[in-house]
This record gives sequence, structure tokens and C-alpha cells, in this order.
Amino acid sequence: MIHVYLAGLISTEFPQSLEWRGRVFARWGGALRFGIIPVSPMDSKRNLSQHTKDGGVSDQRLEPADILLRDFNDVTRADIILVSLNLWGSPRPMIGTWPELGWAWEHRKPVIAFVDPEDSNYYLATHHPFARGFVTHLFAGPEQACEHIENYYANRS
Repeated sequence: MIHVYLAGLISTEFPQSLEWRGRVFARWGGALRFGIIPVSPMDSKRNLSQHTKDGGVSDQRLEPADILLRDFNDVTRADIILVSLNLWGSPRPMIGTWPELGWAWEHRKPVIAFVDPEDSNYYLATHHPFARGFVTHLFAGPEQACEHIENYYANRS
């Protein structure tokens, strides 16, 4: 079994930032297809929209250190990081995602990323040295990224 951590923007104002994770879980979840176990930072945020309208920024149910330690442990235990670099129109930067990618780099985890060429973050995601350095493979959408993980990582386990 390989564990894949699902990183990226979380915003209740931009539901696409939540929906892609649901599609990945549907693809790999229940039956654990391909021997892949998806791990999501949304696991403890099932009813996030009931507690905050800003994707968790103002959610006071956990201390910041609790969130950082949980996500750090999830990233370092994962075998692969699957990250959406899309902003979906959100003006908020991906403050939590970049540390996750740094942790992945520090622990030499492969980072499989996707960003829509029409997304406002596309240029930075494809040209910034940190983005280019942290990302092992870049795709246009989650389907292609998942297929890559299935073909090149899952079949090796």
C-alpha cells in the first residue's frame, strides 16, 4: 500500500478546492484501487463550511500548532504528495501548501502536481524556481496526475 497526501488550497468560498479531493477518493478510496490510500487534510474538516466561510483561516477549533503537526506528520508518513496548484480564482495565497511541499522536499517525497493552464496561478506554478524545484511531475489536471501515480508508483509496490 502507498499513501498519497492530497495537498492544495482549501477554501469553502471556492468549492473546486474541495471537490477534486472527493474525485480522487472516489477513484482510489473505498476499494483501495491500485493499493493507494489517499490521505487528506480535509479528514478533520468534514463540516468546515459550518464553522468558517474562509476555508479554515478563522476556524478556532484547533490551535495552529495542532494543524501544523497533524499536516507535517501526514506529509512525512506519505509516500507521495499529490498537490493541486490551482487557485480557482481565490485571492488567498496557498500559505499551508508551500510548507507541505517544503516538508516533502526535505523528506525526498515525490510531488505530483497539477495546475490548469487557465488558472491564475499557472505562470507561478510553472516558472517559479521553488515550484519547479519542489514538483517532480506536473500535469494539467488531477486525472492525468492520478494516472501517472497509478502507472509509475502504485505498480511498483
